[in-house]
Formats: sequence, C-alpha cells, structure tokens
Amino acid sequence: MQYLNLAIDNGKTNITAELLNYKNEHFPGFDPMAEFTLDDL
Repeated sequence: MQYLNLAIDNGKTNITAELLNYKNEHFPGFDPMAEFTLDDL
C-alpha cells in the first residue's frame, strides 16, 4: 500500500495501475478497497 500511495501522490498512473493489477492477481482474497500490507500474509 505504501508503494501505491507513493505512486498516487506523484501522479504516476501507469505505475499505480500496474501495482493494483499485481495486487489483484496475486492476492485475490483481499478487499480491493482495504489497506494492503505484506504483513497481512
């Protein structure tokens, strides 16, 4: 989530999209609107 927030804050839409896509493909069980950290694994 930290990387997502950094990409969003800096207006890096392509990176934001790639990070969200990676998150959704590799961790489908998580709520897409919830905060995401690797500690949740």
